[in-house]
Amino acid sequence: MLGAAIAAADAWKERGGMPLETFFKRIAFEMACGNDFFEEICKLRAARRMWAKICRDRYGITDPKLMQCRVRVQNHGSICVPEEPLNNLLRCGFGMLGAVLGGAQALHPTAYDEALSIPTDMGHLLSIRTLQIVYEETGVTSTVDPLAGSYFVEWLTNEIERRTWDYIKRIEDMGGMIKAIQSGFFVNEYKEANYDAVHKLETGERVVVGVNKYQLKPEEVPYNVPVYTFQSTCAERQIERVKKLRKERDNAKVADALQEMEKACRGGENIMPSLMKAVKVYATLQEVCDVWRQVYGLDPYARMSV
Repeated sequence: MLGAAIAAADAWKERGGMPLETFFKRIAFEMACGNDFFEEICKLRAARRMWAKICRDRYGITDPKLMQCRVRVQNHGSICVPEEPLNNLLRCGFGMLGAVLGGAQALHPTAYDEALSIPTDMGHLLSIRTLQIVYEETGVTSTVDPLAGSYFVEWLTNEIERRTWDYIKRIEDMGGMIKAIQSGFFVNEYKEANYDAVHKLETGERVVVGVNKYQLKPEEVPYNVPVYTFQSTCAERQIERVKKLRKERDNAKVADALQEMEKACRGGENIMPSLMKAVKVYATLQEVCDVWRQVYGLDPYARMSV
């Protein structure tokens, strides 16, 4: 997260044209939270502290408002399991509680049934209720950083910050975030992390209740949960909507807008103005992506640059 923000800020600074403060005024972050309660709390605390230091020491930002680490937190999808899916409500609830204690500004509880399919209406409702109960009933939003001063919390925050600085240095030694992505570094990191998680689950080092400990046989689970049912006509309806759109829109304006967007991509310009123009004349997502594929190819890393 911080490495990507540094790469974006460096690119903004290199491109010029707008004050660096404009970038820091608008940036916000997205983080996921897992099951380790204190680790997730301290991770957010460390990120907030590190971002303030990056703003000040790397970019000379001193306005406290521009140094804020605004974070939206969502549960890791991997914490939800299909075995006894109602248990996922507890996992997601504890995750959201930890996110609030760590200082998150926005929350998104994962629906309990996402391990089975896309969420049902009941899954969506209980996800919203999780938020509302944490906010309205627990009282944890009444105090800023309520765990500050705890020996363990402060120690773990410092330890996470120390290790994260080491990790950022490792990325910068590779040439920065873009170079690290292009080299396949993060793909390998994800693979190793996934292997480690599965290995610990299989050996019992990591416990998931109902999966590798305290298991019930399927017939012993005392409930069934509804699973989202896909409507077979969804695809046909969407196809008809797109056909109708293409028939009614001004296709000459669409072609001009897509051509302008392609020119901006090839010239290394800011593509947002031309992209917005294309969207406003009803260019489809497929047409926009076709331009990007034509310019950049199918390899997401081959022509990646800042």
